[in-house]
Amino acid sequence: MILNKLISLMIKCFLILILSLFGLLIGMPMAHAHRPHDVIKQVEISPNYNQDKTIYIIVREQLLKSENGGKSWYRLFRGLDNNFDFSSLSVAPKNPKILYISAPGDGIYRSQDGGLSWRQINQGLDDKQIALLSISPHSPNVVLAASKNGSLYLTNDGGGNWISIMTDTQITAISFAEDEKKNIAVSDSSGKVYFSSNEGFTWTNIVTLNNNENIQSLAFSPTFNQEQIIWIGTEKKGIFKVEKLGQSITQVNKGLSDQKIRNIVPSPNYSQDSMVFLSTWDEGVFQSKDKGNTWKKISQGLTKDAQADEAQFSAPHFQDLKISQTFSQDKTLFLGGFDGLFTSTNGGKRWQEIPTLSTRVITSLAISPNYKNDSTVALGTYEKEAYITKDGGKNWKPIIRGFATPSYQGDSEPSIVIEYSRFYDLIFSPNYAQDQTLFATFLYKLFKSTNQGDYWQQIMISSKGRGILRDTYIVASPDFANDKTVYIVTKNGGFIYRSNDKGQTFSVISKLDHPTNAVIISPNFAEDKTLFVSGINKLYKTIDGGKTWQIIADNSSFDDMALLQLVVSPNYAQDQTIFLGTNQGILKTIDGGKKWEKLANINSIDNVSIEAMAISPDYQNDQTLIASVRGLGLIKTMDSGETFEEIGRDFNKRHFIGQMVMSGSSPLHFSPNYAQDKTIYGFGSSMANLYKSTDGGLNWEVISIPRKTDFIAEAITQLRITKILLNVYPALRFLVALIVALPVYPLLGIFKVEKKLPIGRAIFKTGITASFCLLIFVGLSII
Repeated sequence: MILNKLISLMIKCFLILILSLFGLLIGMPMAHAHRPHDVIKQVEISPNYNQDKTIYIIVREQLLKSENGGKSWYRLFRGLDNNFDFSSLSVAPKNPKILYISAPGDGIYRSQDGGLSWRQINQGLDDKQIALLSISPHSPNVVLAASKNGSLYLTNDGGGNWISIMTDTQITAISFAEDEKKNIAVSDSSGKVYFSSNEGFTWTNIVTLNNNENIQSLAFSPTFNQEQIIWIGTEKKGIFKVEKLGQSITQVNKGLSDQKIRNIVPSPNYSQDSMVFLSTWDEGVFQSKDKGNTWKKISQGLTKDAQADEAQFSAPHFQDLKISQTFSQDKTLFLGGFDGLFTSTNGGKRWQEIPTLSTRVITSLAISPNYKNDSTVALGTYEKEAYITKDGGKNWKPIIRGFATPSYQGDSEPSIVIEYSRFYDLIFSPNYAQDQTLFATFLYKLFKSTNQGDYWQQIMISSKGRGILRDTYIVASPDFANDKTVYIVTKNGGFIYRSNDKGQTFSVISKLDHPTNAVIISPNFAEDKTLFVSGINKLYKTIDGGKTWQIIADNSSFDDMALLQLVVSPNYAQDQTIFLGTNQGILKTIDGGKKWEKLANINSIDNVSIEAMAISPDYQNDQTLIASVRGLGLIKTMDSGETFEEIGRDFNKRHFIGQMVMSGSSPLHFSPNYAQDKTIYGFGSSMANLYKSTDGGLNWEVISIPRKTDFIAEAITQLRITKILLNVYPALRFLVALIVALPVYPLLGIFKVEKKLPIGRAIFKTGITASFCLLIFVGLSII
């Protein structure tokens, strides 16, 4: 009896200890490593948003559109053949179908169909370095455009012709008065505001701020004719209120805890509600209900990412603010930020994030070399997910076991960080039918699977410098079954790694002088030992398996080209043919790279930029090459590049094949059995959509990849977390052993084994339980 009471007391004490320790563990946060994948550079909404639910964003230097309030997005690209990043987007307040967008170096583009198609409108622009655009609220044909080099241009005919109206002035903000079309204000980087009362033909300096304070935003009062108010938002000094064209200038920062202004937006119903909103660098959104005299922070629900503060980014947490024209009814606002796109439907009281560029976006794709028999395709996404199909895309299975890598961070706030690496490149072994091997490169990591992706083993590679292994390309020898050779080429640093043991170990065999863009291996590698690597404007060739490299070019240098894509003829041993996709079209060689010919007649467009390219495995017979052209879509040649035709016209209207985020995988892949099945795969959606054609690219279907959970993969991750915790807190081994062993005590009483032994029941049960606990403790100490 006394022993039973003692055991009962011990159990109660143990339970208290267990609860205490679990309370400690629950307090330890689990963090997931995050990378900024959807930094919103600019957001615009339709002036008829309450009816059409249309939003435009610039994210990852892509222009995306949503027609359902942000539930889904698609890329706008037809006519946007820009070689430089977008800088400014503007939607006409009087016509939601008319948009303008600029890219410094390319100039200005205009759309008249809601962004579905664009045309360049640079007539009269002496300077194409356009950084800022603004459309008059009175006419979609009146636009101001400011260049990086200090020029300000005006068009009154929708971009048919531009005239210079100001020079040598670095314009930072433009504002049109809503109640008088002749009134315009602009600001510059030295703290000056200029006013025009004749639609921009003459200007008067009405404000000069102290210390040349950089002005970030300008806004007229919607009732400017009555109250003569202009608000100025500065880089570091908050808000200034200008009255009577500069006769009165007042700093109005009461309640403004963050004075780094990004955007000023008056309420569309300002004449009744006197509201003004603004966005700031760090704290989000502020609201004034008294014409900008005092401010209140309204940022609940907004999130930030600490990476914005890192030197490599040094970016504002919050940027572009837009308001629905029917704000008095729908209370809707949108805010672009470093951590994504946010919206509020209650006037800013509460914000929530809208998914834009999904973490599920496909970044890598590979087709089994035995596709004729196994119908196998594998793909990887930006973060966390990878899938394989063995029926040509009808059913998908997750293949992520072994990828997640938890780690302990024991700083001031200890936590377990679970890092899911981003797919960069993915390939099947050329001998996949026999060895079932796949390789995948990630940010800084390499993985290998020898069981069709069911489990992945990380292959350790020594880095030759910081960031060298961040982005890597991988190719395997076509004679992999015999030579066991795999290459890894780093984008940064140009390091060439080689493995001669099926990818188990790698060593650096050479280094190129420039960063790299693509790598291809000769189909006849067993005999010619040839690989090609493209750089920014250099093309390298090796004929000794990568030990030495030479820069190849003919009399026409690649110096002015970006070498983006490389494909090699499957019949290279005989025809020595390679195609090179650049930002100035497609080049072709038929002598292994000694001389190059630029292919003409690409739909009568000169200097097109090639975003993806693939060659038919039956090229010897069908002479077929397919490319995805920026600003156009898919083109195809069936005569080795003599002529091209556009294919997939309906598909090209809303779908584009190309990389949404940077990766090493080609977005276009032919089936190895193309001669019979006419199958091509591609990716390029802002979501987890795969494209498939079974008629040579004329028509395409969109395959939506369903999100699936692999519970075994999650269990493996949890076991790894457990191992980390047991190493950090060794006492937990005893705690876990005790938790598992305690149920043994009452269970032994059910079987009544002790009746057959010459010992007391309590002693027997306690001994067995203790032994079981010890056994588990020893086991946990071993792992």
